[in-house]
Amino acid sequence: MPYSWCPLGPHRIRLFLTNVAGHSGHTDMDNGSIGRLNAIGHAAERVAEALQSLGWVETSFQLMPGEMPEKTELTEGAVYRVAVTAYERNPIARRKCLAHYGSSCVVCGFDFKAMYGQEAEGFIHVHHIRMLSETGKEHEIDPVKDLRPVCPNCHSVIHLKAPPYSIDELKDMLTAQKGLRS
Repeated sequence: MPYSWCPLGPHRIRLFLTNVAGHSGHTDMDNGSIGRLNAIGHAAERVAEALQSLGWVETSFQLMPGEMPEKTELTEGAVYRVAVTAYERNPIARRKCLAHYGSSCVVCGFDFKAMYGQEAEGFIHVHHIRMLSETGKEHEIDPVKDLRPVCPNCHSVIHLKAPPYSIDELKDMLTAQKGLRS
């Protein structure tokens, strides 16, 4: 290696360059700064890989105390924008649904008030039997015929597939699982 001046692998070069870029003297970073810092980190990784491919850096090194091995970073919290189509829900229809069915899950029977106390009274998701996205436009609903109270877990399972599971299909799933446990 003619230029083995740097006993650092791509991981350490990336860490070094992003640390230098991150120590600009500012503690409060806006989204633009975070984006630029991420871009610098990605560019640093490409530079490090290029240096490695030229044989200018060694890829074998021992980790220093407190360092993590390459490719084991688990990060969260990156900011990104999402454009979604939201469908308006009618709070009066919700109240009428709950007045008719109560606030327990019609699938599993879970009642937030019974489990968590007065603070959670009335907390429940309201599921639309016919998905709002199916119509694609404003339409009239019957709170008793078209809506059902379901707990967040059951609501999530209902929407695990498209088209969603029906209330009866989900009840059958629960009954089958309970039968397996007996």
